[in-house]
Amino acid sequence: MEKQKVLLYGCGEIYAKNKYWISMIYDVVGVVDRKWEVSDAENGFYTVKKGLMRNFDKILVTTVHFEEIKKSLIDNYNISCETIIYFLDEFAKERRVSFGARNPDKCFYILRAHWQESSNGFYNFFNRAVRAYHYARKKGYELLIDMKNYYTEYAGSDNYGKYNVWEQYYAQPSQYSLEEAYCSKNVILSKFGTDWESERIGDIFEENLKIHEPFNKLGELYADSFMVTPILEKEILREKARMDWEGRKILGVLMRGTDFKRCPKGHPIPHNMDHVISDVLKRVKVEKYDFVYLATEDSEILKVFEQKIGEQLLYTNQQRTDRCDMPLMKVKFVRDNDGYLRGLEYCTVIEMLSACDGIIANCMCGGTMAALTRNGGKYKEILVYDDGFYE
Repeated sequence: MEKQKVLLYGCGEIYAKNKYWISMIYDVVGVVDRKWEVSDAENGFYTVKKGLMRNFDKILVTTVHFEEIKKSLIDNYNISCETIIYFLDEFAKERRVSFGARNPDKCFYILRAHWQESSNGFYNFFNRAVRAYHYARKKGYELLIDMKNYYTEYAGSDNYGKYNVWEQYYAQPSQYSLEEAYCSKNVILSKFGTDWESERIGDIFEENLKIHEPFNKLGELYADSFMVTPILEKEILREKARMDWEGRKILGVLMRGTDFKRCPKGHPIPHNMDHVISDVLKRVKVEKYDFVYLATEDSEILKVFEQKIGEQLLYTNQQRTDRCDMPLMKVKFVRDNDGYLRGLEYCTVIEMLSACDGIIANCMCGGTMAALTRNGGKYKEILVYDDGFYE
């Protein structure tokens, strides 16, 4: 494809977390930043004045200070308004692109990790991937998932652009590779937004369904389309062996805590913990479960469950925290490759939750949705509390 020539404005964190997809779509002729007093033309870095002498079609602003920079370019350098574009606008629409001549009879739909995935857990993105797969199947597209060229905390700055972190945990739901798609003639790059889901999967989320039913339906259709990698399977088998899991009747319990205690707007309200534990103990007695498997990132919740459930309680060795003063993905653990390991631990937790005989969840968070989907409609009993959302 013939790429537009763009001059990037801004060389901070946002530039660093977006540079790979930008270079795929645009021909970058240079990077400017107003804090620079001297240009480094050999490496493509320029003062604003020098950079504006370059041959470009557009100026792509890669900083959150878009309006301020736009005004400065118009007022001080007589740059037309239409020439100045904002990096976030790229995610507001689907983009149809031709990256080469391969596979002219196929259309590839690339699900892109939005730049704000740094604030979202892996299964927030996974759930969108399953819905995107439903849409792609209806349209006859091949779905591929890109967490390589689009930044996430699971790759982190050290591994961003080097490998597709999605493929560390799950195989692509297509016989084609991401690399093959990026050499092909017909490619659609996804957009990001709540309207995307309502436009694409309204037939799954019908009215008057119980809160868990759409995810059961998605699981019945597509659980086998999202296969775990050997890396993830090895972790799951290791944890199951440690717990003496096989042949046991197990009730899975998901308890979302930490940053949800901050009452974040638009997020589900976790149900009262004492009430959840009471219901868990009742179901264990009535259904004669051997064990209760607890999926939680919250160390304080784990302590309470240990006290109440005792020796019947199972849980993985994932890193946990009781911090609720920041989004969970902003909490860092001191170890090498923390982002990747957190993803591996989280995927192990949810895959094991999906393998339980029944599930109780204190809210419909991303992990609950994913467990229901990955279970493929096999749970013998399901209880997901629905206490609404924080306003």
